[in-house]
Amino acid sequence: MADGMSLGARTSTRPTSELRAIAARAELLVAMRALGSRIAAIDPREGEDDPSRLEAQARELQLLLAEAMDTLGALRRTDEESRTAEGTGEFDLLVDDALDEGSTARAPVLSPPRLANVCFAGKFELGRVLRELGCARQPPETLVAAETARRKLLRVFRAVLDATDDVRDDEPPWRYESTDLRSALVVRRLYAEFRRTLRRPTADDADAVLSAIRYAAGALATLVASPAYAEARASDRALLRRLHARALTWARTDRSVTGGLQVLDDVWTSADLLRDINRRQELRAHDAMALRVASDGPADDPASWRARLDALVGLDDTLDAAILRVADATDLESLARHIADRAAQLR
Repeated sequence: MADGMSLGARTSTRPTSELRAIAARAELLVAMRALGSRIAAIDPREGEDDPSRLEAQARELQLLLAEAMDTLGALRRTDEESRTAEGTGEFDLLVDDALDEGSTARAPVLSPPRLANVCFAGKFELGRVLRELGCARQPPETLVAAETARRKLLRVFRAVLDATDDVRDDEPPWRYESTDLRSALVVRRLYAEFRRTLRRPTADDADAVLSAIRYAAGALATLVASPAYAEARASDRALLRRLHARALTWARTDRSVTGGLQVLDDVWTSADLLRDINRRQELRAHDAMALRVASDGPADDPASWRARLDALVGLDDTLDAAILRVADATDLESLARHIADRAAQLR
């Protein structure tokens, strides 16, 4: 170090109040990890067919939301107390330590987002979720609100831990978004397969509409029976069940062309809306990297290239059609160029 002082030596010169605040922050982060594990253990899907269980889970999540908001408020206060003067915060000292021996210029080291700001935003978001959960009255509304509450709680906690740059060897599984990503990839593929199975009616007559409705009902039944269906969000599951019920009701009682066309229109519209899964944060980050690999082509690692392509299924219909041809391609080089061009357009 240029001034001959270690980080530990300079840390010892901090005001006692700042050191107390840093110690309090460490304790709160430990408490947050424990709270996160309690939240991750709750699975609102278990109460989907048991209203009393779902109600109990909703009450527990309300208590956990309130506790989480208190913890975020306390973390925000300790962070502000530990930054008693500009330039004396923990991350400023870490930047100082990044200086080369004898250097007189600061190294361009980026600090994590300020913890107090992350806590403020997280507390605001959880307050909104708490209100929505409290306003839910019917089981379907409660299920959606409970799933949202669990997801938002864990996402806020991850953001707080990321802002502290505090990573441990024994982090619980919920600490990282890898579980969310795996689930999102499985569901996205499921939705893509559902869209591919649908058929438009070949004419506006009863037989053509009945045939298209049968395709739709079969596609919905296959989707609902898939193990991946359990990974879909409650709002999507409810929508798909309603569509399936409407298709069956039409086939059994209505059979009018007008009614059938309306059902089909709603099925196709819903299938298209399910593409919104691509807007999820974990998928956007994943797809940005996967599209770069797809743009580069197989190069010297075709196995890795194919795996990245497989994880992009559901992002774009044109890209999907090309990816599905890879396994049986006779001219892989030409197909790879086509895939690279389309991936470059989507980046």
